[in-house]
Amino acid sequence: MVDLAAANGLLYVMTGYPNGPEVVQAFTGSGTPVGPTITLHTLAGGTLSDSDGFTILPNGNWLINDGDAVNSYNQYDPLTGNEIVNTNVQAHTTGGALCGQSTGVDNDGTSLFFDCNLNNMVENTFAGVFIANNPFSTGGFEDLSNDAGSVINPPSGTPEPASLSILGAALVGLGLLRRRQRSA
Repeated sequence: MVDLAAANGLLYVMTGYPNGPEVVQAFTGSGTPVGPTITLHTLAGGTLSDSDGFTILPNGNWLINDGDAVNSYNQYDPLTGNEIVNTNVQAHTTGGALCGQSTGVDNDGTSLFFDCNLNNMVENTFAGVFIANNPFSTGGFEDLSNDAGSVINPPSGTPEPASLSILGAALVGLGLLRRRQRSA
């Protein structure tokens, strides 16, 4: 598994890194696959093999970078997996300079957020115009995720064991994703 994204109540899992072909599969919250596995195809006719940035845009298309730490992202059709012509965007940092590397990407419905140079998160418009820079306290981070969720007030009393199991599994999964080390 190289990356996760969520949209419309489904979890999308991108696999195939680092030797490809990379594919995306949607799952329900209970882990049931939804629809076919989609193989990602470039305009040149090849398949993606080492992309490491993936998000689902408000228009439903997938935004994926061209390769490991490559600061060049294109939209892909979620039904066919084909790259969409003229959709390239690159992450920009302070002053509008291009990020040298970019691995993670996410969006909040109005802006794109990129892991820029493995040491900060930059906010850009969907066209790649710089908005803000948010440096990390230390470097070496490979991916990022925005949480646009709202606070949920649990019912009073002790949580059910099943709820605690789900929470524990989610926290373990997030912890493993955070610890993912950059490939050599």
